[in-house]
Amino acid sequence: MRKIEDKEAESIHGIKTLHEEIGNENRFRLMKNDGTAYIRTESGAGGWQQSHYHRHLLETYIVQEGWIAFAKFNEGKRQISTYGPGELFTTEPNFIHNLYLPAGAVIHTVKHGASASDDRVVDVLTERFDEMTQCLTEDQIERESGTMIDGKPNEVYTEDYRHFDTLIWQLPVWCTAIFAATAVGTSSISLAEVFASTKGLVRILLPRDF
Repeated sequence: MRKIEDKEAESIHGIKTLHEEIGNENRFRLMKNDGTAYIRTESGAGGWQQSHYHRHLLETYIVQEGWIAFAKFNEGKRQISTYGPGELFTTEPNFIHNLYLPAGAVIHTVKHGASASDDRVVDVLTERFDEMTQCLTEDQIERESGTMIDGKPNEVYTEDYRHFDTLIWQLPVWCTAIFAATAVGTSSISLAEVFASTKGLVRILLPRDF
């Protein structure tokens, strides 16, 4: 057996290592000059990564510890899935995506496929998807993905609720401000109850004086 030193690995085989602290994460990389790579990511305080996509390369994510959320931009909509220890999934080319790692999560990422180099793309569209994902908390991730943090199905949060929650999330800031100002300025409002019927249709009861 002969040990291959780092200099030889890079100069002859086109393989190098790169270890970085990025935001709340530590990433340990083994990379080939054709764009393929292996990355071990260890999360610190937790948070979202940066949205991006690949033109040709695929990324296979494997959860080692904790859980992760995968957000994908598909047909103008945000889709979120969560994965627990031992689970894995693979991205598709040309689909914008982002990843959330909670505190203490550890994942493995394998970049593979037909590409002459690292074809990772960040542009105006991916920046827009950052705005659509990086504001989401763990509670919102849980509700929108329809799963509990431990990966078990959340039977309470149905598609009807998810759609309504998305509508609320998409309201512009000025609508929220007008609603808040109206609620504060109307002294007759003492209670507003919001609930869903068994068919998933949301009804808002009119305020009552007590």
